[in-house]
Amino acid sequence: MIYVAMRTAYSIYGKPWPAVALLLAVLACGAPSDDPVGFQGPDRPIHKAVFYPDDVGWRDTHYDIFVPTGRHYRFAVGSWRGFRSRALLRFELGEIPKEVPAGRIKSVTLKLPYLRVSGDLNDDIYAAGAVTLEVRRIYRHFDEDRATWWRADRKENWSEEGGDFGPVVADAVIGKPSFQREYINFDVTDLALDWLANPFRNYGLVLKAADEDAGPGIKEFYSTNEYTKINTVRLVITYMDEGEKAYNVGLPEKDCFITEYDGEFGGEEVHGYDGYLDFGSFNGYGRRTLLYFNLSPGVCGIPSTASIARAKLSLYYSPAGKDERVHIAVYRLTSPFAEGAKQDELQFQKFHDNVAYIDREFKMESPGYVDLFINLVVQEWIAGKHLNYGLMIKAPDESWAQAFPRFGSQNNADPARRPYLEIEYTLPNEPWYATPAGR
Repeated sequence: MIYVAMRTAYSIYGKPWPAVALLLAVLACGAPSDDPVGFQGPDRPIHKAVFYPDDVGWRDTHYDIFVPTGRHYRFAVGSWRGFRSRALLRFELGEIPKEVPAGRIKSVTLKLPYLRVSGDLNDDIYAAGAVTLEVRRIYRHFDEDRATWWRADRKENWSEEGGDFGPVVADAVIGKPSFQREYINFDVTDLALDWLANPFRNYGLVLKAADEDAGPGIKEFYSTNEYTKINTVRLVITYMDEGEKAYNVGLPEKDCFITEYDGEFGGEEVHGYDGYLDFGSFNGYGRRTLLYFNLSPGVCGIPSTASIARAKLSLYYSPAGKDERVHIAVYRLTSPFAEGAKQDELQFQKFHDNVAYIDREFKMESPGYVDLFINLVVQEWIAGKHLNYGLMIKAPDESWAQAFPRFGSQNNADPARRPYLEIEYTLPNEPWYATPAGR
């Protein structure tokens, strides 16, 4: 094949140099397609190295964190088994016809479509019990894609954890839902009139349980991410138009819910010496795993000129439940972490969240090793493109509910459940003019 390529190129161009170029292209196309990083061809011997935690200064831990829920299809309000959830909503009132003065507005109602959807919304434990829900105004801007129990947006914390809000504007008792849609109505006329007169004060409102310590009771509502908009919360403004009642209906400009968890979550807790590493997400609460292994040439023995053919991180997987589907993402850390750090410190761990080196779903019914191929990031570390601070494993979209599976850590009592890293790599050939050793 190579001979034919050279003869064809020579006959077309009449010169040997284009033939050489074409030959190189043919060789390049022959590289294995399943080795995406730096593989240098079949003439290079592949070296293999396996690293266990004791070999490369391994560090691993996991931590709990409150996460944004702005892309979730629903929002939850109330409390259940240590969880407390509050909904944040903001409506833009600029769509009201300008010719409608405040004096012609008769009422403004916050309407929450309320129903039960088997296996999806207000099902099982959420269906029973009555909860009194309150509406209160918010006094600070919030970012639905960044807001958590602690933070209003990417840069600012709430003055008070759980949101900066005022006194009760309206309340209603919500009982057991039916499979038929009904509406829960809150009269927010005075609040809306104030927003119309002073648009700069319109930061939105919070929906919360009146007594979050009264016992289990969570109610769920569809958010603006629900494709059936008739099920979405709305603001209805009733006004007089030429003696007749008219209505202006608006959906939230933004909505999300924020969650506090008083169970395992504790700012002083340290997870660096557990036997397992957890990750996942549930109702605004997430767990993340951190891993580090020293791949500097002096420690791992792989020179910076090496090309990584395959880097396999093997983790022993223990499912949280049978037949579960797990979504997993791996990110590169951009700052160091301490294995014995408290959760209050690790919540600020920095990582390159724009690029996931792995973003996939896997399913496993029984425990066993899962292989994560991290070729690209290992190549970048070996070549010195990025400083090696380690990796983060988490759910790709933490706004969605997912169980909490776990991996065996380096401290697992069973050596057969501990992690390890296997790297296959090639080295550049010596140039043809190199002097052989011993001459």
